[in-house]
Amino acid sequence: KDNVFAHNMLGMAYFEKGKTDKAIDHLNQAIHISPNFFLSYQYLGNIYRDTGRHDLAIRHYNESIRLMPDKVESYYGRGSSYIEMKQYQPAINDLNTSIRLKPDYADAFNNRAFIFLMLDQYQKALEDYNRAILAKPYHAKALNNRAFIYLSTGNTGPGCLDAEKACKLGICSTLQLAKEKGLCR
Repeated sequence: KDNVFAHNMLGMAYFEKGKTDKAIDHLNQAIHISPNFFLSYQYLGNIYRDTGRHDLAIRHYNESIRLMPDKVESYYGRGSSYIEMKQYQPAINDLNTSIRLKPDYADAFNNRAFIFLMLDQYQKALEDYNRAILAKPYHAKALNNRAFIYLSTGNTGPGCLDAEKACKLGICSTLQLAKEKGLCR
């Protein structure tokens, strides 16, 4: 009943089963038992982020970061919420911290590249997609997005190649669009 680890595990198990309210209840019980255990806040941040409640996610990630300032996952999660809220500069700051703490963090490079893409900074986006793919060669989102940049800038050879690789990994949106426009076969 007073086991913080059990409540954390139950919280995550309930969330994976789609029982968000029970998950939140158990994680709040974990925080009640041990208010300085960062992981409960991080898990709540993840749940709120994944369910689109980004203000609550950020609040919980803030607490997780206050308690454990070197946990890369909390910066990444908070940055992801900032992206969803279109608050790009705080998102970039958090993703920069994620990358500083974990220099081969492919998902952080991918998300930061997405921001640069949204800001029409194609060269920066391309550089970060390259870093994401270097760290994780089968990163379907990064391959798909890099293909989009290549194809948008007239570089059809590598664009079609990346789009085909991304499609084989399950993301076919750029390849389909390129085929419709006659850019790829």
